[in-house]
Amino acid sequence: MRRLILALLCLALAAPALADDKVKEYSASPEELFDAALAVAKEHYTVVEAKREELLLTFWTGYSLTSNGFQVTATFEKTEKGTRLKLRTAKRNQLVAWGAGGRIAKKFFGEVEEEFKKRAEKSTEKPAKQ
Repeated sequence: MRRLILALLCLALAAPALADDKVKEYSASPEELFDAALAVAKEHYTVVEAKREELLLTFWTGYSLTSNGFQVTATFEKTEKGTRLKLRTAKRNQLVAWGAGGRIAKKFFGEVEEEFKKRAEKSTEKPAKQ
């Protein structure tokens, strides 16, 4: 019994260090994608750090029924086809998140895509005649 408790304690202490990376490619420049991701993070989450020069964004998701919140770090890497957005979701003070990190990443990827589309539509709109 003591060994089991010790093993669970070690796992609990190591859990915050465990992270899960999610990746999606977009056909946009790293700077354009960063701006869209930052707008989404400001609207839906709590931004911890935003460094446009380094293309690094960190935000907290907040608590939910399935998690104690996640710290999400987003990095933006230029590729031949556009930009690779990589999310590292790290749970906070819990052993199991029941797939919440994957759901958060999927939701964020979709929100960023929608924001990027809105920005693209605005840039192609013609100014109204006065």
